[in-house]
Amino acid sequence: MSKVLTRLSAALLGLALVAAGIAGAVRYGVTYWLYRGFPAPAAPATVVIVVPGGTRTVRVVPATVVETSLRSPALGGWADPLYVVLPPGYVEHPWLRYPVLYLLHGNPGEPLNFLDAGDLLPVYEVLVATRRVQPMIIVMPSGSKSFFTDEEWANGVQPGNAWETFVASDLVE
Repeated sequence: MSKVLTRLSAALLGLALVAAGIAGAVRYGVTYWLYRGFPAPAAPATVVIVVPGGTRTVRVVPATVVETSLRSPALGGWADPLYVVLPPGYVEHPWLRYPVLYLLHGNPGEPLNFLDAGDLLPVYEVLVATRRVQPMIIVMPSGSKSFFTDEEWANGVQPGNAWETFVASDLVE
């Protein structure tokens, strides 16, 4: 009986180690695919800026990323997934008006490419902290009903396929 329990325990331990190894390999593969072997993007906590008479250290305030969707008449009622980057301080001051930047990805691509491999968030946070750009809202729509379609952000001939109208009217509104 004890030999059976020992062998069963060893088999379970072996399976657990194999499962952990597979999970680690998959995680490594996904991370490598996203960041092409580079570390994940991250903004520094502070940056040093040059001011008259010397330098000054300023804090980098994180922006907020909101994942949502927009149901569009131009797309036949389909809800296009989109990501919105809200500037640092937006939550504390939602009544302020901000400029809006619309980022449209190419094909193949998706809005997450701007955030993952494109380093958009840390670069934006540092640019706002150093006052090289003013705080703005950044909107990144998905722009496709499937990964395998290429709409080119143009109005299609089929009903419910008006991507240009979606961006120019529904998304801006």
